[in-house]
Amino acid sequence: MAELSAQGMSTRAIAPIVGVSVGTVHADREASQVFSSEHLNDPEPIPAGEVAPVEFEPMTGVERDAVLARIERQQAEFPTPPPITGMDGKQYTRPEPRKPQPPPRRGISTYDGCMGIRDRVVNYRR
Repeated sequence: MAELSAQGMSTRAIAPIVGVSVGTVHADREASQVFSSEHLNDPEPIPAGEVAPVEFEPMTGVERDAVLARIERQQAEFPTPPPITGMDGKQYTRPEPRKPQPPPRRGISTYDGCMGIRDRVVNYRR
């Protein structure tokens, strides 16, 4: 699915090709963005607790300006994401991934919640 998505296909276009629902394609795309294997390519990770202290000297104003200018140039070089071709043939921009929402809180109006309160009240009176 990631390959089809990288080619610019929409989730609705990918679903029938792969044979799954649109929701499954969407969930798979989000999972592939959250869990990337790039960190596995590090040949020799540094063990925790064995990091050497780093000594540095504060930057001068000129050095800081040069670093900021380099960062701005690098940010300007980021390519815009390729458009997605929808099932209708139109070109769309890829939406930004949404932050995961916390699960909704269950109120005490559920049966288990009400029975738990009732049991505590009954046991309190005894």
